[in-house]
Amino acid sequence: MTDEQFNDLANRVGVLEQQQQLTIDAVKKELAATLAGVPVSVLTGPGSAAGDVDAVEGGQPVVEQQEQADQAPAPAPEPAPAPPANDPATLILQAANVNPGGDQLRLMNAWIQAEGGESHNNPLNVTAPLNGSWSWAGQTGFWNALGDDFGVVNFDTMDSGCTACARVIGQDNMSAIRGALAGGDAGTFVLALRQDPWGTDPNTVAAILGV
Repeated sequence: MTDEQFNDLANRVGVLEQQQQLTIDAVKKELAATLAGVPVSVLTGPGSAAGDVDAVEGGQPVVEQQEQADQAPAPAPEPAPAPPANDPATLILQAANVNPGGDQLRLMNAWIQAEGGESHNNPLNVTAPLNGSWSWAGQTGFWNALGDDFGVVNFDTMDSGCTACARVIGQDNMSAIRGALAGGDAGTFVLALRQDPWGTDPNTVAAILGV
C-alpha cells in the first residue's frame, strides 16, 4: 500500500468515527429528553438554558426545575399573635358577645386607655351606688366617689370586673356603643361615645385611634 492510499484510508476512518460520535451524541440527547418528558428543542434549541445532556440534573431538566420553583406557592402569612391570657379587652368583648377581632380589640384597647384610672380589675371604671343598695358580683369596695352617691368599683378578679363592664355595655342606653364595637369602625365608635352616656371623653379616644 502506498503512502497516498494509506492516508486516504485513514481519512475515511476518521470521517466514519466522527459520524458515529455524532450519532451517539444525538441518541444521548434524544434519550435524556424522552426520559425527562420534554422536547429535545428545550435542551438544545437557540437560547435554551442548556445545550447538551448536562442540562439534565437528577433526571429533571434545569428549565423544568426553574419553572417548578417559580410556580411554588408563597408561604402563608403567620397568624397574628393571640392576646395574652386574662386580657381585659378580650374578656370584655367576649362577655358582651362581640367577636374579639383585630378591629374590635383596637377599639376596646383605646377605650380602656382613655378611661385610665387606678381601680382594681375594672378596666372601664363601671360604678355602683355608694350606699350599697346593689352591687356587682365580685365587688370588693370602691376606688373613688363620683358624686351623686356613686363610686367606681374595685373587683376581686379581672374576670368579674370585665363581666360587669360588659353588662353595662349591654344596657339599652349603651346600644350605640355595643353596635359600633361589633362593627369595628373607629369613626362610628367615637360617635357612639358622644351619643351614649358612658362618660369617657370621646376626643381622647379619637386621638388614640387617630380619627
